[in-house]
Amino acid sequence: MSDTLDTMTTTPAPRQRTGAGRPTQAQVRAIDAAILEAATGIFLTAGYSGASMEAVAETARVSKGTLYARYPSKADLFKAVCSSRVEVWSMRFTPEPAPGSGLAPRLEHFARTIVRSMSDPEVMAFEGLLHTEGRKFPEVAKLFFDTTFEVSLAHVISILTAASIQDGVPVRDARNAAVAFMGLFTGWWMRIRWCGPISDDEVETTIRSFVAIFLQGRLAW
Repeated sequence: MSDTLDTMTTTPAPRQRTGAGRPTQAQVRAIDAAILEAATGIFLTAGYSGASMEAVAETARVSKGTLYARYPSKADLFKAVCSSRVEVWSMRFTPEPAPGSGLAPRLEHFARTIVRSMSDPEVMAFEGLLHTEGRKFPEVAKLFFDTTFEVSLAHVISILTAASIQDGVPVRDARNAAVAFMGLFTGWWMRIRWCGPISDDEVETTIRSFVAIFLQGRLAW
């Protein structure tokens, strides 16, 4: 995790522009990126309770006014950090199979993505942060898990909906079906991840088995 934090916290942040005139789009993007990068590192090292908006502004080298104009509260900033990291995490994994692939291969692929994402050091660092701070700040824990879960859920819903159109098999409740699918893998992986190493073959066998079980109930969803 230290390598991850070093990468996130040692990149020099751009200085806030001076002088009159509106900032360019490139400058706005650079300021936004500097704020989110600084906030990510501070949340992970200091925790939610130990992080301050002042420290984020100083690390990002922007004024507190600039920071508060974008994020009126620490909770707003944390939500933005979660959203930005989810986007980054989703780009780290292999692309989806071709659109013509069947439902089973697409679900298997996404299950592999879920497993890899939950094994990512930065994802695990955020989970550790939430386990530490969750009791004191349950709304923050809910914010993180809702953000990450909803992104994955939307992806599964899109897979199920596309398959329904392609195969001509109606799906009555894509959201609950997607929740059930996610639960199969997240619950299993969270349990076995702390019980010692598991081989790639075991992971692959379990993924294919769970997808087959899920598809056996297709007419119910």
